[in-house]
Amino acid sequence: MTKSSAQHLQPIKKKNSHRAAKIVTAIVLAILVIIGILAAFVFKDDNTSLKAKPSEDALKTVLVDAVTGKESELSVTQVNQLLAYKVEQNKAESSTISSVYLSTNSDDTVNVYMPVTVKGMHLGVTAVADITFDSKGNQLVATVKSMHVGRLGVPVGWALSFMKDKLPTGIKVDGDKLLVDSSLLSFPIEGTKGKLTVSSLQVKDNKFLLKTTGMSDTIKDYLAQAGDQLQGLLK
Repeated sequence: MTKSSAQHLQPIKKKNSHRAAKIVTAIVLAILVIIGILAAFVFKDDNTSLKAKPSEDALKTVLVDAVTGKESELSVTQVNQLLAYKVEQNKAESSTISSVYLSTNSDDTVNVYMPVTVKGMHLGVTAVADITFDSKGNQLVATVKSMHVGRLGVPVGWALSFMKDKLPTGIKVDGDKLLVDSSLLSFPIEGTKGKLTVSSLQVKDNKFLLKTTGMSDTIKDYLAQAGDQLQGLLK
């Protein structure tokens, strides 16, 4: 190859390197744009207004029904108020989940909204689930159909696996299911040592139908207290 030929090849090499640099820059910019779009979807929480006032008023209905053995029928509002009350009671145990809000669908599935904090970041987690009660395992079973973090749809298995070690004590992950121990579904009865614990639960026609146990122990405690008071009066 002559000297003049080599001089003609040098500009071609420079042109190829410039082209490669442009391609790399374009790829990096595309990746950054994709990350930015994903971040916008993940951190966008459209449900921050979904909040319920903590209240245990619905327990009065459950308490009356428990005396007769009747199945209680609670509205979505009543359930959300009870959940808010329960979450408030257990805030010390879990700083990850700040609240739980439910709504129902025409096929009796349940929409679940949970604002969570992970490493200081706020995320709005939503899911659609079938809710049943496993009487043998003494636990509520939520079979998750779909999940979103913000506006981004995520694989259920991956999401639950990620949440596994961040859930409050008493909630476990089993594949696409969340298992909630009945201890988290117990409510103390004011003025007694007794408590009502959910023993069956189903969703039907936008209502939550449930039964509880523990009323017999509460009655025994109440009668014992009344007996002590009576003995005190007779002395």
